Amino acid sequence: MGDGFTAATPRVALEVLEAYFKAHALHLSDSMIHALSDAEEIIRARYIGLPDSAEERRQHLLSLSSRQFEQIVEHLFDAMGYDTELTPPQRDGGRDIIATRRDAGRQEHIFIECKRYEAKIGVRLVRELVGVVSSSLANKGILVTTSTFTAGAHAFAQRDHRIDLLPGAELVTLINEHLGWDWPARLERLGGHRPFGRLRAARA
Repeated sequence: MGDGFTAATPRVALEVLEAYFKAHALHLSDSMIHALSDAEEIIRARYIGLPDSAEERRQHLLSLSSRQFEQIVEHLFDAMGYDTELTPPQRDGGRDIIATRRDAGRQEHIFIECKRYEAKIGVRLVRELVGVVSSSLANKGILVTTSTFTAGAHAFAQRDHRIDLLPGAELVTLINEHLGWDWPARLERLGGHRPFGRLRAARA
């Protein structure tokens, strides 16, 4: 598909299909319902999933500097509807991004720690994030990495509902979904301005 689709992001396309279905569900034929379902599956397979390309795209993230990786994660959460703030490169207090969102009367205040690693993330970094969240007004911490997590890290995080772990493969899927399929082509502009735009504003 062309630039118009990738600029809108696969998530927007899926939301449009869902809205159309809800608005016309009572009047749609079975064949039309199947066609809408097929279109959704094509979008998910072509622009979001694609397991065969996930590793290649993860390598794009590994080619970034640590700061650039933090920037693209910030762009991602911005596109997901959060107000985001990138903390200073040094003395960041154990969080690289602060993300907030008010939804249905509930305020989310999230600390996001980014690790551009090749090796697995162990339990120590999870414990550190728990400590940062516990000593602040944040109600959640998210540890984001280009790699994966050890079994010990997963077990520790599962004992604390305030902590989420986001490994590289899942991160690639989210970036595909919310920043557009062509995001690797825009990585080189990370240092200058927001190459992924304010997609939340575009949806309004």
